[in-house]
Amino acid sequence: MTGERRGDMARKLVVGLTGGIGAGKSRVGRYLARLHSWPRIDVDDLCRQLVEPGQEGLTALRAGFGDRFVDDRGRLDRPALRQALFADPELRARVEAVLHPLARTALRRELDRLARGVAVVEVPLLFEAGWQGEVDRVVTVWARPRIQRQRLAARDSLNGDQCCQAIAAQMDPQAKARAADHVIDNSGPWADTCLQIRHLARFFLAQLQVGDGKNP
Repeated sequence: MTGERRGDMARKLVVGLTGGIGAGKSRVGRYLARLHSWPRIDVDDLCRQLVEPGQEGLTALRAGFGDRFVDDRGRLDRPALRQALFADPELRARVEAVLHPLARTALRRELDRLARGVAVVEVPLLFEAGWQGEVDRVVTVWARPRIQRQRLAARDSLNGDQCCQAIAAQMDPQAKARAADHVIDNSGPWADTCLQIRHLARFFLAQLQVGDGKNP
């Protein structure tokens, strides 16, 4: 793949799914993929695999940061790393500079294995990492800030300040929505979100038949 959009690859449509933390990307991505049994790739899963003991991601982190984020079993201390990344933008940039190239290579490897059809790729930091060229269409999952905070507090047991810090550590959700090809509003009832997803799936099927993934 190149830094340009992949739309000229015949009969394969790669849908990049992104959005702010707590917006509900994973739930939307699972539903979208399940509608037509499309393959779904979660870049967070690829990153988790990269930082398992003995894998290149953890090796690279230890080379750059020593054992600062490694527990006494030699495994990545994910809570400590997550808290440090939210609090320190400079550290976050350094860690991303180590892991993002490895994750990008892993993603390309996964996509190369796929045959023709639609593939759903969940990339939370798609815009931040500059990965727009890896996909044909970008979908941003959006939710009102209050909803994001509520979901984060329930999911990760964070207090109000921690929720705000986590949201502020990412690109502004409104900016992500403006930069996307499509937006799913996941603020309301799940049934409403599903209607939007089904409509979008029909659009992707039509684009696949056209074959270029570029028409509005």
